[in-house]
Amino acid sequence: MRYSRPLVASVLLCALVLACEPSAPEKKEKAAPVSGEAAPKGDKAAAEADVAIKEAPTEPLEEAAAPEEAAAAEVLADFAVHEWGMLRHTADQLFVSTTPPKRPPVGGFGKDQVKDPDWGELLGDEPGKANGQFGLGMSGVGAAGGKPLIMLHPGPTFDANTDISVSVSLVGGTFREVWPTPALGAQPEHASTYSWTGVRATAEPCGREMAPAADHIACTTIDAGGLCEAAEMAAYLSPVPNCLSVGDSKTPALVYNGLFPGAPAPLVLSEGEDAALENRSAHPFGPLYLHQGDTLLRIEKLDASSKLALSEAVPFDGELKDVLKKDLLTKGLTEGEADSFVAAWSPDVLRKPWVWQVFGFYSAEGVEAVVPMTVTPQPKGIVRVMAVTVE
Repeated sequence: MRYSRPLVASVLLCALVLACEPSAPEKKEKAAPVSGEAAPKGDKAAAEADVAIKEAPTEPLEEAAAPEEAAAAEVLADFAVHEWGMLRHTADQLFVSTTPPKRPPVGGFGKDQVKDPDWGELLGDEPGKANGQFGLGMSGVGAAGGKPLIMLHPGPTFDANTDISVSVSLVGGTFREVWPTPALGAQPEHASTYSWTGVRATAEPCGREMAPAADHIACTTIDAGGLCEAAEMAAYLSPVPNCLSVGDSKTPALVYNGLFPGAPAPLVLSEGEDAALENRSAHPFGPLYLHQGDTLLRIEKLDASSKLALSEAVPFDGELKDVLKKDLLTKGLTEGEADSFVAAWSPDVLRKPWVWQVFGFYSAEGVEAVVPMTVTPQPKGIVRVMAVTVE
């Protein structure tokens, strides 16, 4: 068959047009706008719907206890630790103790009491002068006193077979005496930390009758032949409801004292018209007591790194011992512990003429900064009441 040329040209032209016509574009998924970018106007509704889905509230999942919280809950044991003592600042040293007398008791020494031959060397030749020392202890023989005493109070669910360890450190200081000593022997070679292990709290009460004798090897081996504060418990200690066993020994309390050479006093009293009490430490103190003549002044609290004019201190009437016992009870000591504290310090710190310029209490954090304590297992509560004197 023959086709005319015009027809052939038309067919070829049509084929060429179809071959060159672009194919329909593929539909592409539009990417969701990146967070923080604005969506195109045409996609505004879709974007809002997407956000609404993402922000829809979901049922909160029950939070699991943090590992450290769970661990803490597991190790808490049903007992409490109570401690009381005193940090005595004189010149450029610190004593940590609770046995006081740097001077003979009222009425002098009894017939069975012997003056320490090293009284002048250890304690200074004047009342209130301790040859520039600060520490826990260091007192004259023949007067009641007390050192930091640590007591344990088990609760109703406490397991009596629990072995407890108590570790105490003297930051910048050295221990001088501990009780009980290892195997009830001589004083160990002392450093800045001491630990009692295998301590058990019994259900038996005990008291001053469990104090070691002054000629016990733990007392006679104290450096420089110093006063044995563990033996002094026999002079002032009220009955303790829970006797402690440490190895083969039984004691109403764990006892220690030590020295901090060169420790500056945290409280500084200035005199004159602008008389003020300055706290140079990073921890608060309170309450604090000062005296102007026969007048006693009270400062409820002195914040860290602060100063208070003495004109703002509050005068009060009455016996310091009575007010002090209320302070001790408020801080968490038991009635018997508060009575022991007052009895221990009555022959020295708590009688006139006052041997101190400033008397009062460290805060709990202040005690921990100077004399940190670790107890294992972790008890349900720790009460540490440490008095302070600047003499």
